[in-house]
Amino acid sequence: MRLFMLFALVLASAADVAAQAPELTAAQRQWVAAHRVVRVAPDADLAPIDAVDAGGHQVGLSADYLKLISTRSGLEFRTQRLPSRADALSALRAHRIDLVAATVAEDDQGIAFSAPYLRLSAAIYARSGEPGFTSLEQLAGHSVGVVETSPWPRLVSIQSGTTKLSRFADIGAALRALRDKSIDAYIGDPFTTADALGRLKFDKDVTLSGELALVAPLSFAVRGDWPMLREIIDAALKSISVDDEKTLRERWLKNASIPAAGASATATANVLPPSHAPAI
Repeated sequence: MRLFMLFALVLASAADVAAQAPELTAAQRQWVAAHRVVRVAPDADLAPIDAVDAGGHQVGLSADYLKLISTRSGLEFRTQRLPSRADALSALRAHRIDLVAATVAEDDQGIAFSAPYLRLSAAIYARSGEPGFTSLEQLAGHSVGVVETSPWPRLVSIQSGTTKLSRFADIGAALRALRDKSIDAYIGDPFTTADALGRLKFDKDVTLSGELALVAPLSFAVRGDWPMLREIIDAALKSISVDDEKTLRERWLKNASIPAAGASATATANVLPPSHAPAI
């Protein structure tokens, strides 16, 4: 009887996996068989969306999405560390790696982009105890920090030509400049900023000041000569259930999305919905 129950559980589990697996075409299955290993360069500056643990392994929301994609497609994603996001994108264009997670689609002939799997909203951060800012109009004439490789420099420039942007290599450098009064404000998303504030222990020095009507959809970037990989990733993303997505986002984004002390009730209420809106 126990053997029968165990066998039934195994069959049920296999059936569940089969039900979740995307229906790949013959050409896609053939492509997976020939290119099973996909080299991924994580971005250590994007925790909890994308990060690297002490052992050098990719962790975070993007890594968990890739695990689900691996289970559903048969692809094997292997981490390959590179110094920066700029280096990773350069390596992707040169085909030295195959995939970069958490990128915003743009016109780049050397890179193909999957369907978005998360939408990020932008927020303004200021020094605690100061009046702060709640809009781009209020930032006019002020020095505002952004991460060079993030989507915000381009989006902010489109919305406001009067904002003076100071570009930084990473979130930590931008937040240090804000704390030390080298800049007047910082624009970033609530998830990676909250994580960085906690790691740097700046949560009492820097606070969420306002929310912006700017949204950046995040996708997986793949090498431009592998359109089939993009198609397979898109098929796998479509097969991920709403419940699975909810579980992933609650695991990685729930705690990080809590604004720093001092944020207004309006900002607190508005930050979460745009970022948690379904993207697939």
